[in-house]
Amino acid sequence: MIRVLERSGDLNRALEFLPSDEEIAERRKAGEGLTRPELAIVLSYGKIWLYKALINSNVPEDPYLSGELIRYFQIRCSAASPRV
Repeated sequence: MIRVLERSGDLNRALEFLPSDEEIAERRKAGEGLTRPELAIVLSYGKIWLYKALINSNVPEDPYLSGELIRYFQIRCSAASPRV
């Protein structure tokens, strides 16, 4: 995922202090992975990438999916703000 985000230009590994491919390989050999802060960064960039991909797709215009989105967010918005 890190490589995909980096190649697409959405993620700057050095700026976010993420490990290199070599360091990740060393961690794997040692039975270790990314730290929680590193995972949080990758997850947040992944969400941003997914958001952009969905917005640039035809998902928002799809009759069924747009209805599901409206249904979901109406419930979430209604629960977040009391009626006047």
